Amino acid sequence: MFRIEMSDGTTDEVVADRITFDEGRTWFWSDGVAIASRPTAEITGVTAMHEHAVDAARETHARAFERWTDEEDERLRKARADGLTRVQLSELFERQPSAIRSRLDRLGLE
Repeated sequence: MFRIEMSDGTTDEVVADRITFDEGRTWFWSDGVAIASRPTAEITGVTAMHEHAVDAARETHARAFERWTDEEDERLRKARADGLTRVQLSELFERQPSAIRSRLDRLGLE
């Protein structure tokens, strides 16, 4: 589990067990499968999240650090279009506010 800090001020959480660097990109892997990559030059920090931090986050946000599904992305688009705030979205999706902010940004909704 890694928290990635980007030069634009956004953060993202990635459930991965390995990081590699190749041709200007930082790759995040889980069980031998590349699950995410970011331009290395745009990363300002990477923090390894320990199991206890994940467990603590899930006490208040049951889906903290879980991968987003296509269905959740569609629900998020609709809920944002309906005017829900980040706090409301955080409660609805049972995710941390930082995860909501990052996902909205990734989907071009911020």
